[in-house]
Amino acid sequence: RDLHRLIRRQRQMCIRDSGRIGQAIQNAHLYQLSQQHANRLEVLNRVNAAAVSSLELDVVLQQILALTCEAVDAEASMIWIADPQAEKLTVVLALPDTLRSMQGYQIRLDEGIAGRVVQNGQPICESLVSSSENPDMCLNVLPEALPDIEVHSVCCVPLKQRKKTIGVIQLLNKRSGRFTEADLSLVESVSSIAAAAMENARLYSQMRAHANELALLYETGLTLTATLDIQKLLHASLSQIYHLLRADRIAIFQTDPLTNGLRLTYM
Repeated sequence: RDLHRLIRRQRQMCIRDSGRIGQAIQNAHLYQLSQQHANRLEVLNRVNAAAVSSLELDVVLQQILALTCEAVDAEASMIWIADPQAEKLTVVLALPDTLRSMQGYQIRLDEGIAGRVVQNGQPICESLVSSSENPDMCLNVLPEALPDIEVHSVCCVPLKQRKKTIGVIQLLNKRSGRFTEADLSLVESVSSIAAAAMENARLYSQMRAHANELALLYETGLTLTATLDIQKLLHASLSQIYHLLRADRIAIFQTDPLTNGLRLTYM
């Protein structure tokens, strides 16, 4: 009887302890998730801060790319921009500095993983086999294009503006294993911020160009009312138009009533 009591008591203790252990494991898991969520928010806050820290797009994109690489523990990263008319993808930024030679490198829009992401508008996040085993999945279409890097994993996410894919953010070689769903989700959020920064930079550039044009037109108006000398008027007007249109050459022709043709008045 005492033995049965002891066994029953030990069983109850085991059940109680197993419940505590299970609760502790669940708490640890929830804590880990909360830490990951907090880290993700911190990264996105830093990326957002970088996006509004400068009006120089190159500076902004470099900061965003560096923060993203750090957050997902990637060895390298690139931003490709699509040119639908030329049917090309061009690397506009590459990190780290050892990949600077990649900037300006081009592939066809249907080439490699970056091309596939641009065409489908869907991200790709996976491990890669060697180019000899599966050329279609090979990231470095030309092996010499990626010096000193053997690509074994990639996370490639589209850059979209108004639901149109304009390029991709591409991360290479996660150091601590494989790219995860959490990594993919973070890079997708970053890509939205980067695309918005690119659009803001484009709008700012247009606004600044328009402001410069208005200032030049105002100066031209002042010049035209400042003198009655025809030669001075022509010189000032053509000079302003030359700078406004960024022309190679500019000239004024007048009709000649004697020949019924045109004659060069000023150049």
